[in-house]
Formats: sequence, C-alpha cells, structure tokens
Amino acid sequence: MAVPTWAFSLPDTPVSTGMLAAAEQALAAEREKTRIEQGFNDALRAFRRNPSRVAFVGLVARLKPGLEAVEVFDFIVETLRPAGLPRDGPFVWCSPEDPKDFADTKDLHMATTSILTPPGTASFLNLQKARPVVVGGEPRFSLTLIFDKAQQARPEFKTLQQGIDAALKERWPGKLPVGLRSPFHDGAEKAGVYDGYKAGDVFISPWSKDKPGAVNARKEDIIDWTEFWAGWLVRANVRPFAYDQGGNKGCGLFLDSVQFLRPGKRLDGRKAASESFPDDEESEELV
Repeated sequence: MAVPTWAFSLPDTPVSTGMLAAAEQALAAEREKTRIEQGFNDALRAFRRNPSRVAFVGLVARLKPGLEAVEVFDFIVETLRPAGLPRDGPFVWCSPEDPKDFADTKDLHMATTSILTPPGTASFLNLQKARPVVVGGEPRFSLTLIFDKAQQARPEFKTLQQGIDAALKERWPGKLPVGLRSPFHDGAEKAGVYDGYKAGDVFISPWSKDKPGAVNARKEDIIDWTEFWAGWLVRANVRPFAYDQGGNKGCGLFLDSVQFLRPGKRLDGRKAASESFPDDEESEELV
C-alpha cells in the first residue's frame, strides 16, 4: 500500500516527540489499569468460589490503595454480600463507622454517659480478643445486636435514639449535614444472607479498642465463654459518638459493657454436644 504523501511532511520536532511520549504513557496507564482490573476480577471470582479469609485478603489487597475502612465496608456490602458470604465465617462484620485513631480529637464528639440498650439478639460476637475489621486495620472488640419490632418499642430504644440525636446536634449545632451515617441499620440488609436477620429488624454494631466488661444475668464476670454464642439475648452499655473524618460524617457507638441475659437459638448453625449425637445402641451400651 502506498504511503500517503502527507506522511513525509510530519514535522520531527520536540512537539511531536512529546505527543508520542504522552501517547505511550497513556497507553501504558491504560494497560496497567486493565491489568489491575483483571487481577481484581480474578480475585473476586476466587472469593465467590471460596469465601475464605485467604481469598478475602487477596481481594482486599487488590483494592485501590488509600481506601478508608468505611469504603472497604461499603464495597463489601454492595458487591460481596450479594455474591454470598458465609453465615458465620472468618469475617468480623460490623458497622461502617470506623474513626480509626482520631488523631485530631476535634473530629470526635463522644457522650460521657453510657446508654443502656434494650435486650437484643447477639450476633458476630467478638468480645474475647480484639480483631481487625479490615486488613491492616486496628484490632477492636465488637458485637452486633438485633432488635425486633417489640424491642424497638421499648423505652430503652427511644433513649438510645435520643442519645444519638444529642451527639449529632452537639457536633453540628446548626443544620445537620446531608448524608450523615447512622448507627442503626435495617435488618433487611442481611436477611436471607445471615441467620437471625429479617426485614423490620434494626441492628447496631458497637465496638471498642479496649476490652469491654462482660457479665451474665447474675452480673458475674464471664470467664468461661463456651456457654455463650451468637443467638443469646444480650443488652449493652454504649456511648454515641459523632465523627467527621475523611469526608465521612455520622454517629457511631462505642461499646462499654455487655450483659448476657438468656440463651436463644444459635445463629452459627452449631449444636450443643448433647444434641449432636443420636440415641442408639452404641450410646446405650456405655450407660
């Protein structure tokens, strides 16, 4: 094919050389973007096939650097949960409020008095040992409390709502900013994905960097945790805090102490050892 005559008249100047360099950089950037996206998609498929901790770490490692914990949480909620997360797997599921260290204390306004929650169903217990919520995050203690409609009608729930409103108004005395994050979450978000959640429920996920106190119904310190599981009826003392950090504004809940009131249906699918074996000839021979 003949080369057009205009091709011989292209100026070989620094301008054209710079344009070529810019084009090469743009091409390299596009290739890098494609490579990153492909790696992420591969990791996402691996996670969906086997939602394990290792696959999760591999997936998070491919997220864009600099993401805040709240963004990672939103990503999990919007992308991974519909793919099917394990009901009680190796994840510490919590609310998106994560003010991290709050190096600038002016960004944190926390209530000085604890508020007693109504009794609720405990889920995602993480009270014995602090664990990070996201890869590289600071370890913390946490649990989730689920309130059904009857529990939402109790006076303690109204007191909790008032405490949250007070924390927000103290932080923003005038008009409240648009898009504030609430510590209350709709049970429909997890209905059908995790046991114990349904539409109409409200759940909270208070947390603390320090180990919270934990007692039984007789107000005795809990030493043996083998008796307690997700599904117990629990109430907690929490402190609302308003935060404004990294463009994220809202109210979260710090966890001060927990009281386990009475057992309920296990949400992790496990059975007590006494219920795990059949009544048959083998067991009768040993009696």
